[in-house]
Amino acid sequence: MNQHVKVLYQRYYRSIPTWVDGTGQFGALVRTHLRPEMMILNLGAGPGSGKLHFDNQVETVVGLDPDDAIELNQHVTHRVRGTAEALPFRDSTFDLIYMDWVIEHLPEPLMMAQDVFRILKSGGSLLFRTANLLHYSYAIARVTPHSFHKSLLDGAHESDPYPTFYRMNTLKAVRQTMSAAGFHENRVLMMEPNPAYLDRSRPTYLAGILYERIVNRHESLRNLRANILGSYLKPISNARANAIDPARSAALRWKNRP
Repeated sequence: MNQHVKVLYQRYYRSIPTWVDGTGQFGALVRTHLRPEMMILNLGAGPGSGKLHFDNQVETVVGLDPDDAIELNQHVTHRVRGTAEALPFRDSTFDLIYMDWVIEHLPEPLMMAQDVFRILKSGGSLLFRTANLLHYSYAIARVTPHSFHKSLLDGAHESDPYPTFYRMNTLKAVRQTMSAAGFHENRVLMMEPNPAYLDRSRPTYLAGILYERIVNRHESLRNLRANILGSYLKPISNARANAIDPARSAALRWKNRP
């Protein structure tokens, strides 16, 4: 980020008391679901070089990644090598699973969603942040070679520039995939953060600010915002629901009596 862009960033974002960046918004979404006794999975944890960590807020954080860089992650309790489509965990293991900038890299997102559903406890949550393919930056990224992405990002993005597939990266695709896997939608947010991907020059950054202001101001343009933040629930099984709510169980028995 050059000096001219830093001035714009300070003026239009950092100086606004209510402004929260994309990582802050996703972190806040995850924290609304956390309880200290939880076992959670950071799916696609990588080396832990990002800003988003919850190891000081829950009892156990398992980090999984296909790359051996997972061994460098100091923000997880346990480190596991594996893929999102074939998770090496028993059924009903985790209270919560989160994925930050992972879904766009998956060649088979439905397989991921089905296996995440399997290893979540009844009533557990899956939360994720991913790219919206209807946003101009990702639409361009989809039709440009991977080598171009590496040179363009040059460390500006929080995640490493792994190959992308964008197979669950519209609101429609998210809802279809998650529904097919058995999840219930809790909340989906479409958000346009500050245009960090245009921070190489003052004119491009100004254009990004203008776009951000327009799509964030008008709800009718929400599907053109850059990021999809999803919160999905694995339905509570009847057995667990009855155990949690004895009064409801008794009422059902009374209603269904011979």
